[in-house]
Amino acid sequence: MKIQLSLLFLGLLAGRADAFQSKVPEPQPEQARTAENNIENIFYGFHAMDAQAVNIGTCAALPQAGCQCAFCTMLRQDGPAK
Repeated sequence: MKIQLSLLFLGLLAGRADAFQSKVPEPQPEQARTAENNIENIFYGFHAMDAQAVNIGTCAALPQAGCQCAFCTMLRQDGPAK
């Protein structure tokens, strides 16, 4: 009898356990389309005219006065930028 009473009690409480059920809102169709378009534009929106010209063999970096790090030392040894 105790088992049946326990099962009845748990059965009544289980219907009220909404806190433990997942409730994820469904995305609206227009939100889904906007997100999809944004992702496509990121991956497929590249155009060759967007690329910047690269001058090989030049560097715009300058050594900082008083800095003795390896990078600034290398820049000083290479001389002025071409």
